[in-house]
Amino acid sequence: MFFPRLIATRSFLEVGLARSDFRIQPELTESRHRRNVMLHTRKNEICLTFSFWPDPTPRPDENNIYELRSYALKPGTMIEWGNHWARGLRLRSKQREPVAGLFSHIGELHQVHHLWAYSSLEARQKSRDDTWQDPDWSKCVMHTVPLIRRMTSNILRPTPFSRMQ
Repeated sequence: MFFPRLIATRSFLEVGLARSDFRIQPELTESRHRRNVMLHTRKNEICLTFSFWPDPTPRPDENNIYELRSYALKPGTMIEWGNHWARGLRLRSKQREPVAGLFSHIGELHQVHHLWAYSSLEARQKSRDDTWQDPDWSKCVMHTVPLIRRMTSNILRPTPFSRMQ
């Protein structure tokens, strides 16, 4: 099972405070205990946001699903990736679903994570189909796919206490 925990902070000091909050809030502690029973491995990364992505903000619709697309890039390709995605994001943003674009700073390096919000799996499919209708999207994909070593896609639901409902 995959249990990502995304915490948005503005500084490394806030990372420590977020960790403290996670240990003292009863709902978070209970969730952690339930999760730990199922854990076989664990991986932590501290990521920075791409400057061209919007800041993550809470969603008004409590029924959102999220897609976390993670990419392991070839070393030395992060700037090229960012340049292509700055243009590609404008194409995808027509659907209003981008949530966060992150890249690893501490942990396994050369990792990129894109988080997208959708009202349903059907809305996700429609958004992706609509994006492929734009010829500029094919160009973005053509330039970014060669930069990727590995990629994954996970569909997520926020926990009841998540701000990303």
